[in-house]
Amino acid sequence: MRIPVIAIVLTVLSSVVCLAQDPPASAGEQVKLPALTWQGTGCKGEELAVLMGCPFDSASPFVMRVRLEKGLRLPSHSYPIDIGVTVIDGALEVTFLEGEKKRTVTLKAGDFFKIPAYASHTAYVLEKTELQDNGVGPVFTTWEDEKCKPGPKPDPLVPLCARGR
Repeated sequence: MRIPVIAIVLTVLSSVVCLAQDPPASAGEQVKLPALTWQGTGCKGEELAVLMGCPFDSASPFVMRVRLEKGLRLPSHSYPIDIGVTVIDGALEVTFLEGEKKRTVTLKAGDFFKIPAYASHTAYVLEKTELQDNGVGPVFTTWEDEKCKPGPKPDPLVPLCARGR
């Protein structure tokens, strides 16, 4: 007889705890983003802000924004994970390098593209651009021949992780 009473008490307590928390957003409800904290990546003309998760942690789903200045050229590089990229604003050309073959696509606001894991690519920013990247970490950049032009002071990126968001 004591087991059912304990089960009822635990059920009631868990319900009270759930009611005390903020209710989850319902379908179609707008969720307001917190103010973004932008930091340099160490590449001149590039900044990022983490919205969710931590791109540097293993098996961590993440969403981050990337801002790129007009005229920025990113040399050939790759990532060890698939990254889904949405162009929020601006335009850029991305060239995928497959051996001797090159395939260049021009992407504008509203476009979505996938960067497959280990796909070597370059980028040229046609106008000031903001991207939204999502994937499952860890993500880091492997530069093929040359690195990006260094920014004035590379910022530490780990504090950008949106823990608890």
